[in-house]
Amino acid sequence: MRNERTSDLLRIGCGLLIVSVMLFPLYWMANASLQAQWALLDPSPKWFPLPPLIDGYRSAAGSQWPHIVTSCAVASAAALLSLAVAAPCAYALVVFRMRWTTLFILLMLIAQMLPHIVMANALYAIYARLGLLDTYYGLILADNGSPWFISGAPDDRWSNDALHALGGLHGSDFEAVDVSSLMASPNSAAVRH
Repeated sequence: MRNERTSDLLRIGCGLLIVSVMLFPLYWMANASLQAQWALLDPSPKWFPLPPLIDGYRSAAGSQWPHIVTSCAVASAAALLSLAVAAPCAYALVVFRMRWTTLFILLMLIAQMLPHIVMANALYAIYARLGLLDTYYGLILADNGSPWFISGAPDDRWSNDALHALGGLHGSDFEAVDVSSLMASPNSAAVRH
């Protein structure tokens, strides 16, 4: 009885430790968002933002509100579409055990292992043929396919020619810039002026 209780406490303790480690980045993002900008580069971090500042949230809401609403609407629609398609499919895979179910699940896992840019290129060609480029519907469908797409809301202020020119860029068109000479010390985010 005592060994069983000790085992349960040990499992709970390990579980809490794992959850704490996994949730720490979320806590740190929230903590950093409530601090002044200069505090982010301070070599001794503050574990609790006292007093909490919401200036960053005010600034973002003031200048980006239409884009935040668009992002929330597209993300919600993408999540609902994904749920509407995935839930019946998952139910069918579990309830109706057929010979090919295991093979189908294996194929789905293999598709998840493909580089996302392969799917992006294929989706671009399909979207162009279907007229879904620069539409909310295309954006919602793309958000269901992969988290690695550059996406934005259709807007008359965007230069579509400039956006389509991005398709001609190659990896060799970019340069890596070494900024390590600007670091004040190797263990700090501070920079030399």
